[in-house]
Amino acid sequence: MNTPESMISDSDSNQLLQAVSRGDRDAFETLFRRYQAKLTGYATSMCGDRSLALDVLQDVFMKLWDTRRRLRSTGSAEALLYTMVRNRTISLIRRRRPSAELTVVAESAAPVFDPAQGREMQQFFQRWMDELPPRRKEAFLLSRDHGLTHRQIARVLGVTEKTVDAHILRTLQFLRERLTNYRQEAT
Repeated sequence: MNTPESMISDSDSNQLLQAVSRGDRDAFETLFRRYQAKLTGYATSMCGDRSLALDVLQDVFMKLWDTRRRLRSTGSAEALLYTMVRNRTISLIRRRRPSAELTVVAESAAPVFDPAQGREMQQFFQRWMDELPPRRKEAFLLSRDHGLTHRQIARVLGVTEKTVDAHILRTLQFLRERLTNYRQEAT
């Protein structure tokens, strides 16, 4: 493939996967560079541990290369990578804390309020995010923090787009309600 990353648009992820499946190291490197930061952030948001997230990323890309000949190039590279990171992170969390309930940590969640309200508001937002059911929270974070489309989130979570729509809508309604209550109590 030998195409610089800057010349490959997001719509070319299918071509990148095809090239990786043929053993193209440049395409593999391009995928890694393109998604490294986003995937590390995603894994960190799930496990709350950046070093574990970096281990996850390394494992995922090693597996991608090792299984390159079996890659199906019919989907989005981004959705495939997010799914692989999600599954690997859950697997590592289970190994480290077998009896612990799996939850998504919202450390990197972008606030839905005026940043001028400061640290106190961020703490409230964090508490509100922690009240959400894990799958709803994960769908919201994939949308807001990681910029995935509803279709991509559906593939990552293994649900329908309508389910993703419902998760995000309910989360936004919940956050609006909490914010309204917060403002009323503050006045």
